Amino acid sequence: MVLDTSVRVTDLAIVLATFLGPFFGVWAQGELERRRGRTKEQQRIFNVLMATRATSVSPARVEALNGIPIVFYGDKQEDKAVIQAWRDLLHHFDRASSQEWLNQPDAWESRRKDLEIAMLRRIGACVGYDFPELDLKTFHYFPTALVDRISDEEKIRRGMAGLFTGKGRLPLDLGVNPVVAGDHASMLHSLARILADKERLPIELPPTPPQPPAAPAGQRR
Repeated sequence: MVLDTSVRVTDLAIVLATFLGPFFGVWAQGELERRRGRTKEQQRIFNVLMATRATSVSPARVEALNGIPIVFYGDKQEDKAVIQAWRDLLHHFDRASSQEWLNQPDAWESRRKDLEIAMLRRIGACVGYDFPELDLKTFHYFPTALVDRISDEEKIRRGMAGLFTGKGRLPLDLGVNPVVAGDHASMLHSLARILADKERLPIELPPTPPQPPAAPAGQRR
């Protein structure tokens, strides 16, 4: 009896599918989850940047900006465009104190807004949004009450920092009458000059009353 030991291609394919099928299935599932997570994180960063575009120094916005080079890292042209726009914006931040922008704060701020809008539009293209440039620049809600609160909080922060570092003093109004305060200051000034022997203390003694004439010696008792 002769045994047929030849292996057909179909048999080999069945064997490979049996052993490698689960591996490729797990790999494909993991790759799908990774892409979903990446897309979700890109969407989150875009949402944060859109929600905080009126408050450029909010901690959430700073965190989102710092996450861009990680979340949008890749070989796709859309991702590279986002990274380049992010680099242009950070380069502008670094030049805030340069001679080019030192005496032009309004021009620097206008350029910052333009660079941020360009970056937002490129990020939006990656996550499926196409907002007009005018909407990104003007369509946001930033009430005056919030502006005042942020300004007050900043003043309080700077004032407390100055007190704790010894660079500032707490203004106290004790309600002293201006006339009394002026007299007190004048008295201290005069006393200091007297103690320094630059002035004499004005002393006026009362006149001595006249003494009656003494009686003759024979008349004394």
